[in-house]
Amino acid sequence: MSLLVSDYDRSFTDIGKIFLVGSGESMDAPEGTEFVEFTDPLSLKTYRAYKNADPNVTDIGYQLIQLANEKLNEYTSTDELKKDYNLSVLQYVVGKIEILRGYNIIYD
Repeated sequence: MSLLVSDYDRSFTDIGKIFLVGSGESMDAPEGTEFVEFTDPLSLKTYRAYKNADPNVTDIGYQLIQLANEKLNEYTSTDELKKDYNLSVLQYVVGKIEILRGYNIIYD
């Protein structure tokens, strides 16, 4: 039943879109749309999220990508990141990004 998406509010799916750059899941946003990207230095995956034009909307995907960049900037080298990664906030955020991305693939 949960795969019958025609009769429920899709707003969460819309504000949580995160794309893997270079995959078939990405979309073309209108020209001038603000976006943010994060490249995981360990997996080399690059994620992208677009900012919603409505300032009253909380952009979950956009904010997660921003948070991942902030947490990555706390490390001075890839070696330092590798030592701390398994218990790091960055690993936790990347996990949330993947969960949200998977949710969007299933329910979009």
